[in-house]
Amino acid sequence: MSRALVPILIILGLVIAGAAQSGCSLERSDQGASTATNGPASVCPGGPLSAAATDEPHTKWIADALYQIDTIKPGMTRADLLKVFTTEGGLSTRLQRTYVWQQCPYIKVDVRFKPDGDEKERLQEHPTDTIVEISRPYLQWMIID
Repeated sequence: MSRALVPILIILGLVIAGAAQSGCSLERSDQGASTATNGPASVCPGGPLSAAATDEPHTKWIADALYQIDTIKPGMTRADLLKVFTTEGGLSTRLQRTYVWQQCPYIKVDVRFKPDGDEKERLQEHPTDTIVEISRPYLQWMIID
């Protein structure tokens, strides 16, 4: 696991654990954002997801980011991936590359591909290459060539 992934997983784990501890659950709205609920009330009093404990705009932005990133799945093509992500500098081949989310260059995923066409061609990326594996999103400073 990448050291850059650990902080975001810890934060998300604390939020989810705190919600469960206070009797809250996380539910996805029709717009894709996650919200905390404990029955009919929309705020979990005293829990880490209460209005006093979170920065609502930032929390919604992260939830929206995770929802959008989660739309990319194995079996999709490189062209599908490029609707949500863009390439990052650094070392890569046709079979693997790190991508950054279009709305924030610090949110990244590592992707492995099955090449479409000539498998011996290791450098030329094709829009029809198929995603074999995509990592969980992680935070890391930008890499510039």
